[in-house]
Amino acid sequence: PTITAKAVDYIRRRAHDAQPFFLMFATTSPHTPIVPIREFQGVSAAGTYGDYVAQTDAVIGEVVAALRETRRFDDTLLIVTSDNGPETFSYELIRSHGHDPNFRWRGMKKDTWEGGHRVPFIASWPNGGIVGGRRSSQLLSLVDVFATLASLVEYPLGAGEPIAEDSIDMLSALRGDDPDVPRRARLVHHGLDGRLALRENDWVFLQETGRAGPEPDWLRELQGVTPVEAPHELFNLADDPGQTTNLYPRFRDRAERMAATLQRLVDAGRTRP
Repeated sequence: PTITAKAVDYIRRRAHDAQPFFLMFATTSPHTPIVPIREFQGVSAAGTYGDYVAQTDAVIGEVVAALRETRRFDDTLLIVTSDNGPETFSYELIRSHGHDPNFRWRGMKKDTWEGGHRVPFIASWPNGGIVGGRRSSQLLSLVDVFATLASLVEYPLGAGEPIAEDSIDMLSALRGDDPDVPRRARLVHHGLDGRLALRENDWVFLQETGRAGPEPDWLRELQGVTPVEAPHELFNLADDPGQTTNLYPRFRDRAERMAATLQRLVDAGRTRP
């Protein structure tokens, strides 16, 4: 409640300012410790974690209300997202309440499987060309927010820019321009202890297993994961979004090409052209 009040107060104080403003509002929820305030305790069917998510949703609603109240909503680029997948305590949430915070994605925070990295990303900017109710299949990373905002304020990122070396301007993708033209060709995943993976279109190659910590046997059985002994992992997310079957033994040539690409990117120290 305290930081929410500060965020809302900031928006109201900037209501009549002719200059644009920037606000990064990083809530403590739904991260640990899981402590929903009394108003939200018991409102969900997914325990205290579900209650905390409901509280987070309400907090976002307060920010939106403040933007509407000050008549800045239509002119504001509003992004709501998260930094990574849920923590391993979610295993118990799946067993006790039948609620998987990762939907169908395999893995948790710190893993290089999709569940460790794939997060909600919601953008709104009515007067900026981001129309509500539209979905995009474009590949996007949170590192792209840097170059996107730089483009928005017309700050050039040169080829030798020592910052944002992996960031790509995704503003046209958010606006829905040429939706079938990919803005990002590939994306490097970074897991715990330096574990890396490479995403190219629907394919994802993992240097090692995507697991950073123990994955319960009962969960693998529930998700239909097929055990495969192999030094690396390769999945096609279009056919197997839950990453249940390792295709490395069947498509070793593709895996080796992606491994070589990943190494080139590591050696270059950047992925932005």
